[in-house]
Amino acid sequence: MNSTEDNNFSDFLHNQYKEVQTSLKTDLCLENVKYGPKTLIGEGAQKKVYKVYDQSCSREVAMAVLKNESPQDEAQFLREGRITALLEHPNIMPVYETGKDSEDKFFFTMKLVNGETLQTILDKLQKGSDTENAQYPLLSRLSIFLKVCEALSFAHYKGIIHRDLKPENIQVGEFGEVLLSDWGLANMLFEKCDEKILNDKPLNEIDLKVSLKGLIKGTPGYIAPEILNSKNAYSIQSDIFALGAILHNILTQTVPVNASTAQECIEKTKLGNIEPFYTECTAVHDSLKAICNKALKVKKDERYQSVDEIIHDLNKYLGGFATSAEEAGFLTQLNLFYKRNRRICNLSFVFTLLITFLSAYGIYSIQKEERKSNKILKNLVDTYKEKEKLELELVPIYQEKAHSAFLDVQLDSALAIIELAHKIDPGNKKSRHLFGKMLMAKQDFDSAALMLEGIDDKLFKICKKYSPLKSEVRLSHEELMNFLKEIGTHTRNDIAYIYKNILTEEFRQVKDLDKKVELIKAELYFRNKELQKLHIDIQIVDDSYIIDLSNNPELHTVLILEKLGPVNVKKINMNNTAIRRLDALKYMKIEELHAKNTGLFEMNDFTNHYSYLDAEGSKTDFSIYIKSRPLRFLNIHNSSFSNYHILPTLKYLKTLIVTKGKLPDAIRKQLPTDCQVIEK
Repeated sequence: MNSTEDNNFSDFLHNQYKEVQTSLKTDLCLENVKYGPKTLIGEGAQKKVYKVYDQSCSREVAMAVLKNESPQDEAQFLREGRITALLEHPNIMPVYETGKDSEDKFFFTMKLVNGETLQTILDKLQKGSDTENAQYPLLSRLSIFLKVCEALSFAHYKGIIHRDLKPENIQVGEFGEVLLSDWGLANMLFEKCDEKILNDKPLNEIDLKVSLKGLIKGTPGYIAPEILNSKNAYSIQSDIFALGAILHNILTQTVPVNASTAQECIEKTKLGNIEPFYTECTAVHDSLKAICNKALKVKKDERYQSVDEIIHDLNKYLGGFATSAEEAGFLTQLNLFYKRNRRICNLSFVFTLLITFLSAYGIYSIQKEERKSNKILKNLVDTYKEKEKLELELVPIYQEKAHSAFLDVQLDSALAIIELAHKIDPGNKKSRHLFGKMLMAKQDFDSAALMLEGIDDKLFKICKKYSPLKSEVRLSHEELMNFLKEIGTHTRNDIAYIYKNILTEEFRQVKDLDKKVELIKAELYFRNKELQKLHIDIQIVDDSYIIDLSNNPELHTVLILEKLGPVNVKKINMNNTAIRRLDALKYMKIEELHAKNTGLFEMNDFTNHYSYLDAEGSKTDFSIYIKSRPLRFLNIHNSSFSNYHILPTLKYLKTLIVTKGKLPDAIRKQLPTDCQVIEK
């Protein structure tokens, strides 16, 4: 290009920069009153970086301010701010705001990182700093490099290439944060840009009209050979070359071109004289060398084709596996396997040697002292038989423990114990019978049938019947009810505990309250044969149950309620029922107990400290059970309440309802002073 053409090209660029600058100024005018005084913390060829206080957000930030005022510099500066702002990634320097300051100079603000650049760290390592060696061992440096790779992979995914990758542009914070910065030379690959970047009109105008193509930018040692030989050769692979140079610096604290001056470095790079690890680097692992060498290939087609491939190989190295770059053979793979499993391999080797030694010794002993060997063999056989005998003696103990757990509705524990007994003596019919019934409670009908075949024909046929009906792992609600009816609740042969365990499992699996209520209804109909119509309402209010079973005169047993577990019960209403046993309620924490017009309860295991008791018309003598309880309300009108002397022990009683003439005056005087007595 001659001088006339150069002048024309410069005039063209000047006009294009000016046009873009004019289009952006309107959007970026910002009064710089929100930032406090500036403190200079860094300076480059194009911009100065200050530490300022952002008064609107009460934080310190870094402010980059353009030094030169040419249209080209302004447009490139704005372009850097826009591209960086669009690359939102944890390891890319975030840009907060762009605008113009009080001196009418363009600026953008960024995160203020208190730390140092990777180049500073590597320089200290090269000088042999013990502090840096301790703070940044190889694994820490590789971790920094991986974060840079992840940031660059994200940028490439967005269609942006950095074009100026070097350790100086990698910020390492005091708390381990790693940020890739200085995107001033970045370029856009339009065929790969995402929609968000393509829709940024001012950025596209800059990239189209003020292209940096045709200008070689970068740092010697990190510039790919194809860029020096062809000014339009910037690509993802040129960034990958720079990554390889950074990794080389991390590993050796030198660039991969052996040159004494920057110009010599450029010339050697241009000619393809790349010499990674030109000094002896015995401390660098071969896998890392292979990764570095592949990233630094002179021909870009031979390099990694994406940053993700470098990340993948580094993670394989860190995990102890062979990388794709080193094309590891069998011996290398074997060596890496040994290093990953050193302890197991050593133990296996020692074990193999031990077995070999014992075998040789055994053969030698047999040949030399046959009688002695036969004696040892006989002792071993006797020991094995003794072991088998002892294990067989344990089978009845396992059976008993498994049976007890089954009766206590601890199904998982019962299964674990009976499975151990079955393994010791697979032919034991009692173990198989117990195992089969427990598997039925788990709804594993296929396995249960295998255990029960030839031992219990009735249960075997039931298993074969219900096995095909099972949807996934459980029977449907209707099928389950039919199954429970067919099993029955008779205590003979533990069938009742199949019933009990399967209901416990079902309640544990079912989370929906309406489905639980349906299950309770079906069980109550099944248990109460005379029940023609059932009124039941169960709700949950403020994490407490409200249970209404009232006005069911044929309702005798409610054992199914124990499946609700140890829950809080705000109120349970059993008025006008024939319920006899309260075992199902013994683990519930009950506040209000309504038992009007009920029969004689069996309350041996019922120790609830309820605070409200309405026992009007009940045949149960509650005076036996309420001594010193925290009752606040008590209705014993027309009931079998016999011992009125117990009433003064109720220190919290607020309301007492009794049959007229039944409460002795002496007892009345001993009641709490704020207790209201109502006589009916």
